[in-house]
Amino acid sequence: SGDFGQVVITKQALDDAIKEVEGQATPWDATRMTLVRNLQEAERNHGVVLLMLDTSDNKKVAVKKMPKKWIRPTADEFEAKYPTSTEKPWVDMGLVKHLKTVGYTYVCRFHGMFLSETEAFVVTELCDTGDLFSWCEHKSVPPAGYQRELMMLPLLAKVVVAVRWLHDLGVAHRDLSLENVLLTGGVGKDASVKLIDFGMATLERVVANEARGKLSYQAPEVHTEAPVDTFMLDEFAV
Repeated sequence: SGDFGQVVITKQALDDAIKEVEGQATPWDATRMTLVRNLQEAERNHGVVLLMLDTSDNKKVAVKKMPKKWIRPTADEFEAKYPTSTEKPWVDMGLVKHLKTVGYTYVCRFHGMFLSETEAFVVTELCDTGDLFSWCEHKSVPPAGYQRELMMLPLLAKVVVAVRWLHDLGVAHRDLSLENVLLTGGVGKDASVKLIDFGMATLERVVANEARGKLSYQAPEVHTEAPVDTFMLDEFAV
């Protein structure tokens, strides 16, 4: 571990968190949630991310809607059905839930998983500014060039801290990209940074033959058969 004074997350702790998510899944109450708009497609999970209003407390939340036939009732059933899948939604949910419990601040709060007859709904805290990719198109952000780089620098510094802390906890994200960094609280230097989409994350420091993430963010060595350091792959993506 490093300067953050955290214990390394173990496979047992992650498995326990996943079991907790499974055990706490509750029926989806369609009358409680009001659709505001679609946020983005969730292609790797065969679903969509929605902006919804939770009428129980009048707060907006992010909801990832996925088919139950994809996510399956449990993580074990998912692994049995899709043993070669590079995207693991149960790992995503378990890690997000557990990271919050160990005090990691660069992840969205996990509100729970809810089930209808055919769909699974994963509800998390909403980041109102959007992702770093759309930040580049914001009207108050300068066009590509030196001024934009100056404006992005304090945000990028927070991303570096977020990834460093994640690594100190023993987790490699493996899918870092502009789309998987969310901002909340404005577009300036005071905005908070959150990492999302942990479905390709691993607790293994060294792997081989496991190319993960978007092609344009992949380090060249993942396309060889040599063992690679998963933390270094994250650093390359950043």
